[in-house]
Amino acid sequence: MKKAIIALDGGGSNLRMVVADYDSEQPIYFNEVNTGTNLSTVPNRQEAINNIKSLVLEGFGKLPEGYEIVGIGLSSAGTEIKQNVEDLNAALVSVTEQVKKPTMKSPALFVTNDIEVLLHSSDMALVAGTGTVGAVKYKDVKPYDNTDVEPEEYTIENIKRRILEEQA
Repeated sequence: MKKAIIALDGGGSNLRMVVADYDSEQPIYFNEVNTGTNLSTVPNRQEAINNIKSLVLEGFGKLPEGYEIVGIGLSSAGTEIKQNVEDLNAALVSVTEQVKKPTMKSPALFVTNDIEVLLHSSDMALVAGTGTVGAVKYKDVKPYDNTDVEPEEYTIENIKRRILEEQA
């Protein structure tokens, strides 16, 4: 069985989802919805949660034969608030329970702040307005980091390792 991941990125006005092959990291399916996921600012909190769930279900539905989802990650504005993280994580748990087959392991779930992903995966970043972010990663140069977190902890390889550890 081949492995795939579902990655979602949301902000104040858009939600994007990609289903990607776990090993090659190549996209299998992509879609976006013009809806916000920042639960602190959207007009209808439950609608935002329902849109996330619908997009994840769509991703499962577009999964080619012979693939299984091993991880689902959502980065969103507003996740600096604990209740928002809990609600978004509950949405991911709920939707995976809908599609789970008896032989399927539960996929690893991640909910994080969109800016955290950027800060820990880039050496240089440009934020040029809402929804416009550019990032550059230099292979041999480490960014200045005055925290105990090294950027390497957030590489794709380490996220894959975390998925495998959680499923073991």
